[in-house]
Amino acid sequence: MLFSVVVATSDALIHSSTRSIVRSNPTTSNQFNHQSCIVCHNSASSTSQAINIAAIKAISKLISTCGVGVLAGRSGLLDQNALSVCSKLIFSLFQPCLLFTKVASTIAENSDKGGGSSLIILPLLAIIQIFIGYAIGKLMSFIIHRQNLDSEDAKALTVCSTFANSGPLPLVFTDCLFANHPDKTLLPRSIAYISLYLLGWSPGFWIGAPAILRENDPNAKTQSQGEKMRELGTRIFSPPVVGSILGMVVGFIPFFKSTLISPSGFLNPIFEAMKTIGTAYLPLVLMVLAGSLSSSLSTPATTTSATSNSSSGSDKSNQSEIDRSKNILVSRVKESQSFAIQVISVYFVRFFIFPTLSFGLLGLLRQYIPSLNALFLKDPLLLMILLLETCMPSAQNTTVVLQLQGKKDAAGRLARLLLVLYVLGIPAMSYWLIRILHLTGLAA
Repeated sequence: MLFSVVVATSDALIHSSTRSIVRSNPTTSNQFNHQSCIVCHNSASSTSQAINIAAIKAISKLISTCGVGVLAGRSGLLDQNALSVCSKLIFSLFQPCLLFTKVASTIAENSDKGGGSSLIILPLLAIIQIFIGYAIGKLMSFIIHRQNLDSEDAKALTVCSTFANSGPLPLVFTDCLFANHPDKTLLPRSIAYISLYLLGWSPGFWIGAPAILRENDPNAKTQSQGEKMRELGTRIFSPPVVGSILGMVVGFIPFFKSTLISPSGFLNPIFEAMKTIGTAYLPLVLMVLAGSLSSSLSTPATTTSATSNSSSGSDKSNQSEIDRSKNILVSRVKESQSFAIQVISVYFVRFFIFPTLSFGLLGLLRQYIPSLNALFLKDPLLLMILLLETCMPSAQNTTVVLQLQGKKDAAGRLARLLLVLYVLGIPAMSYWLIRILHLTGLAA
């Protein structure tokens, strides 16, 4: 009931802001009427079916790839050494190349076409959404894990609430939704907008996620101010962040655009080579996710000490097999309960609180900032991408961060959580996508 009231209120705010702009601008009124006609010509049932198919197709592709990775892990191809190497390659090579080429191409194209608004709004709102997600995650962690806010579960809840899958999954969804759309410009523009969103999201992730997941060691030596600054600098200027910054530089400066991005540029082969390297990012991330999942499935769920009997003396030698079985059973029940709480809490944040709050906030912004509302009416795809990013599940790259930190068991547990979250999130993502497409009038 609360969910329906909040969503209805946010929709009402958005539509009321739309009406106010329509009354004050006849040109916008004609545009709005045209968009309304598009929505009216597409029935709710056909839209719902198309979006459900897109959601199922996207998640099925993800699960199938993970299945191949799990088989590779079980066969020994994806052992811990391979996962460590893959994680380092993702962090230091594949994602920097992807971000560099995507950001450079997108900025160059948008700046040439005068798309300055999207260049500013998308990265800026990505950073704002990260801060909102972090605040929600910390609040949920305090409510659920108030006794131990430094626990692995509390940190996992915070990082999963803070960072969504802002690149791979939105790209899959937009491809499924717009590949056969009458407006052939929607698909390339959606890819460009998602790339611009990643311009703000990627630095935030590679700076924030390692900091959230970092383990607090009470026995660690106290760092000097210089050491703390060097560590902060390493996080800020990580390879993915540097890739994004260099992409901005290349995209904005005409000399670099003509020499690197232009097909006739003498350095264009280097740019194309980096594009090719960047295409390995998504499959390799999925392999790390699958390999972490495989290792977690092959590791016993509980590590109750079996050797304690041999070293604890004769007074424990008479412990019965039934007692040991009971201890194992109790331990597994507690782990299952903890896992269920994690799934429910992350699901609640990512698919209920965050998109509902985002709908409401964007509705308020559109109502009180007419220029922003006029921009969204002129370019509804921009509004769609912003809303689409708010209803995605947690980022897969969190397993890469844990692998880089050497926490293979934690990476496996988080991989299991993400897999369940992605499967159970299909109905929620479909629900929000239906609302977004009806709101923006972009249903095919």
